[in-house]
Amino acid sequence: MNIYLSSKNCPNENYTHVSDIFSFDKLVLDSEARSITCDCFLSEFSLPDVDSVIKKIFSKLRIGASITIIEKDIDLLCLKYTRDEITMEQLNDFIFTDKSTCSTFNIEFVEPKILDNIQIEEKFIDSEQNMFVIKGRRVK
Repeated sequence: MNIYLSSKNCPNENYTHVSDIFSFDKLVLDSEARSITCDCFLSEFSLPDVDSVIKKIFSKLRIGASITIIEKDIDLLCLKYTRDEITMEQLNDFIFTDKSTCSTFNIEFVEPKILDNIQIEEKFIDSEQNMFVIKGRRVK
């Protein structure tokens, strides 16, 4: 089972679109998913809840399954703002485009929360999209 976790529309018809953690927990059994993409999903939770949400998501991955986390990078956005590359309006529009946004963070906030059974295969910051991406695979 391939899962797309997001309040955004799913761009891939080969993925099952799930927009909330409760539906996800009911729909996907532990160790069932072959691939999970979290597209601005973690930012729908308050910072204290992000750890438990990550653990829940990772519990659904089978061994060898892939995980992709895509989120807005607050460091990059603030840097662009302080350099006058974007306006305050653009900054707010980007952060709060999704009405469900509850928090914002950077790649350094998420990476340490990735469990030992996930091997990070790729991580980068997309400066054009103002997003960070972490790709990994469950190894044990």
